[in-house]
Amino acid sequence: MLNIKPENDIGWKNKGRVLAKLGKLDEALDCFNTVLTLRHNYVQIWEKKEAIY
Repeated sequence: MLNIKPENDIGWKNKGRVLAKLGKLDEALDCFNTVLTLRHNYVQIWEKKEAIY
């Protein structure tokens, strides 16, 4: 889905959540950073990044 619609912030958020649960924290952070480029004020994503650090 992200290949078809890369501006889908919810898709990036969900992918990041799954990667974080799998312990792939660097990849999860990349996804969360992508979300923030699409929606800078997405507070939930800032909180998820904080939890990883």
